[in-house]
Parts: sequence; structure tokens; C-alpha cells
Amino acid sequence: MKNNTGENMKEKKIFVGTTKEDQEAIKKYCRGKAVELGTLEGGTTRVMSKYADEVTTIDVFEDINLMTDEASKDFVQGHHKILKDLYFRVCENLSDIDNILVVQGDVLKVAKEWKEKIDCIFMDAGHEYNSIKSYVDSWGKHLEKNGYLLIHDTKEISPHIGSVKFSNELKEDKQWEFIEQCDNIAVFKKL
Repeated sequence: MKNNTGENMKEKKIFVGTTKEDQEAIKKYCRGKAVELGTLEGGTTRVMSKYADEVTTIDVFEDINLMTDEASKDFVQGHHKILKDLYFRVCENLSDIDNILVVQGDVLKVAKEWKEKIDCIFMDAGHEYNSIKSYVDSWGKHLEKNGYLLIHDTKEISPHIGSVKFSNELKEDKQWEFIEQCDNIAVFKKL
């Protein structure tokens, strides 16, 4: 496997929570400066690094006390049993790729301090409706005009009802153009 600079990368077995179709959407829309909200094990981060110039991935990892969003905190506590030493493991798993920055922190707090414009946002953090809305409100202002917002877990059969509901509502928002549904990723362009 090669990264986006053409260097050989050692194949690492880490969980990638995206399908092949999802990864095609990432290939098509992830470019320039990309931000990933919600890292888990870093599998999607690795995919993004092949197409973006630089990727910043943000997650609280095992320190759920960093989270300000109670609904997301409840979701993480209830669904993720792999949190022990997750930040360390992700940094180690991604250490062979030069264009990735791993940030441990609450995505809403990091958004308040963020200073740069972004070309692509991949959103796979909290999946509750209000969580996703607050992420788009906080991070959307950093997205360049004509930049892409990719929201994961938006397929109608997804158990993440909040992701599906918010994505459907965003299709009606005049600040965003719905581009396509790629398996489990809804793609929007900022107008």
C-alpha cells in the first residue's frame, strides 16, 4: 500500500468502519485540508490520508470526560468497549503516515479554537440528532465555499436515526447542496 506521497506503507490491521462504496466517496471528495470528527481506530483516517494533503482527526478516545455532549458521551459509554489505551493505539497505528495529525479532544471545543479553512469534513462522531447539528454548526463555518461535508451513518436502514434525520433535513438547507448518497455517506457541498 502507498500513501499519497507515493511512499510504501506497512499494512496494518485496523478496523475501517466504511464500506468500499463509502471509500469511493472519500476518494472522490476528500482533498486538500481534511478534518475527521470521530476517529475510533483510525481506519477511515488512513483512507482519507491517501487523497487529502493533510488530515486532522479529532476524538476524545478513551477520555470521555473531555466530551461536552452528554448524548454522545452516553453513546460512547454504551457502544465502545475498546477504549482502553485507544489514543496511544491510534497514534501508533497511524505513525507511518506523515500527513495525519491526531488530536485528542472534544470536537466542539476544538472547533472553537480552530483557525484554518477546511476543504473536506468527514463526520462520524456522535450520532444523535442534536450532536450532529452542533457539529455542523460548529465546523461548517470553517469549511471553504464549495467544500464537502461527508456525514457517515446516514443510510435509511442505519440504527443511527439522528444521523439519518439530520441528513434528510440538511438536504433542504439553502446553505448546502446535497450531492449524493454513497452507501452510508451523505455528501453535501457548502454553497
